[in-house]
Amino acid sequence: MNLVLVKGVATDLYAATGIAVGTQIRVQNQSEQLLTLADSSAGLARDATGDCLTVRPFESATNAASATGAWAKAETGNCLINVRAVV
Repeated sequence: MNLVLVKGVATDLYAATGIAVGTQIRVQNQSEQLLTLADSSAGLARDATGDCLTVRPFESATNAASATGAWAKAETGNCLINVRAVV
């Protein structure tokens, strides 16, 4: 499923896609913007560190199979991403 993320707004990927929490997902950045991802049920704070991952333009990342949350935030401009369950 493709999603457009608004710059600076944290988005709950499980809620936005309808994919069940705990399902392993693959997120592909389909834009020229930087994207921050986090596996957290608590969300993604503006200045979060530690478990956050920066995904460069046109790269992808997969979260943990047992993740309790999956959040994304476009950092440098609106961002088109593709999110799908890993089977």
